[in-house]
Amino acid sequence: MLTNRVRQVRQRLQMSQADVAKRIGISRQALRYIETGETVPNTFTALRLAQVFSVRVEDLFQTLDEEAVRVAAAADEDVSEGDRVFLSDTGNRLAAHRVHPIATSTRHGHADAVVHEVLGNQQVRIQASPYRTLEPGVVIAGCDPGLQLLSDTAANTTKQQVMWRNADNRRAKHLLTEGLVHAAAVHIPVTLSAAADADSSFERHDGIRKFHFASWQLGWVVKQGNPKGFQEASNFLTGRFRLANRHSGAGTRKLLEQLLADAGVDPAQVPGYDFELGSHLEVALAVENGAADVGIALSSVAGPLRLQFMPIHTERCELWVPSQHLRQDSVQAMVDALVSDPFRWELAAVGDYDVANTGLEL
Repeated sequence: MLTNRVRQVRQRLQMSQADVAKRIGISRQALRYIETGETVPNTFTALRLAQVFSVRVEDLFQTLDEEAVRVAAAADEDVSEGDRVFLSDTGNRLAAHRVHPIATSTRHGHADAVVHEVLGNQQVRIQASPYRTLEPGVVIAGCDPGLQLLSDTAANTTKQQVMWRNADNRRAKHLLTEGLVHAAAVHIPVTLSAAADADSSFERHDGIRKFHFASWQLGWVVKQGNPKGFQEASNFLTGRFRLANRHSGAGTRKLLEQLLADAGVDPAQVPGYDFELGSHLEVALAVENGAADVGIALSSVAGPLRLQFMPIHTERCELWVPSQHLRQDSVQAMVDALVSDPFRWELAAVGDYDVANTGLEL
């Protein structure tokens, strides 16, 4: 299979199709067919294109093994051409997950492939690395950083990659429903029932096995010493406090909306309400570096960053795994890691996690 980067290079050089076609002596339509891969250029045309762009022919055209280019489901709504991705295969669908510098982990710290083309309908064509065997791994979706420790622990006991990708409650359950991940970590408030993010369809699903991951506290995070004196949601009425928020769909966002409503605060009047971040860690980092004065995050991310933490409520996190996936050695290794004493000890040491019931099947 011949793949080309003619369009990408032309656009990077800010050259029009008409200009390039004229300079190499072909029609604009012929150039369009080359860019879309419908036509393979002859040697002379390929050389002229390279000369016009001042690049090598091999920078424009590559011959790929058919196995190296495959279609996969896009597990991220904002996937773009050129994104680095790691892959999961649940037996039903091959899925491509965008590598995020903060909110994902891979066993070896690199990607399986890059997005070669976005096809629409949440489908992408991926180009696998020619230097690695394409072996999709097991993927856990959730928003707690402790999942990275779980994936690393499981990966050390199996030959297959076990990876964590960040996803809020709603997104994690969606990815599990669509068969794009092997497990979802779902956190459920236990001391503030009105903010619960339960999903009755999963509660009734006999095919889902649920395991207790850990319990923790969720609360306000501010800089050490609380220099601006933030205490509660009603303080936003003063307009003095900049917020680091989470995306719609996050359990933390629902909690914030409830707290603001109870305090009679209009979200539109909160500075930074539209400053939406994708994870607890990103919220804590925004407070640490001064981009925000306050946010809601897990106590486990506040401690390592030396932020002051003011608890709001306690949550428990459950690991939801479809029964059929437990037949895979790597998925079973993940569950085995969850119940192991070494993992429980290290998770408790990482942050403010209650691991008394970790690994217990619910």
